[in-house]
Amino acid sequence: MPQESITTAVDSLVKFVKENKKVSLNDAAVKLKIPETILSEWASFLEQEGILEIEYKFTTPFLIAKGANGLNKDEINKLIEQLKGCLEFVQKQKIKSKSGIKNEADIKKILTNGKNADVRDILYAQKFYLEKTLKKAIELVSKNAISKEEIDDLLKKHEIFRKKVKEI
Repeated sequence: MPQESITTAVDSLVKFVKENKKVSLNDAAVKLKIPETILSEWASFLEQEGILEIEYKFTTPFLIAKGANGLNKDEINKLIEQLKGCLEFVQKQKIKSKSGIKNEADIKKILTNGKNADVRDILYAQKFYLEKTLKKAIELVSKNAISKEEIDDLLKKHEIFRKKVKEI
């Protein structure tokens, strides 16, 4: 027997907002055929629960979908600044490759050899990796399309890199 799922009008509102990313309260009311006053109450509750965000442009309320990680705009901006600071630190490091690393394939070899590689080559490979992944993470955070766990993992890798740089 196929499993049926029950959806409510509130589920429809959340789905509609997530599909459109940002929608005026009026447009949602028209589309869902539900009075604005009721949608406004639902939106307030959904905002308190961290499911949606309400933003006002002049006097028009807009419903905004939160990303998979549920971050609001202030949290996103704070994370972007933090990641930019990490990227700036990584880019400032004047680490030279001892064995003349030229491309990503060379870097993968260094990282897989690990213990047998020169410390400077390992740091150079880590710098290359961090620079690339930090740039991508900044892009993904701005789209609210990266999990908090992925960001935390990247920040830990940055901290390890920072400590290793101080050791040499």
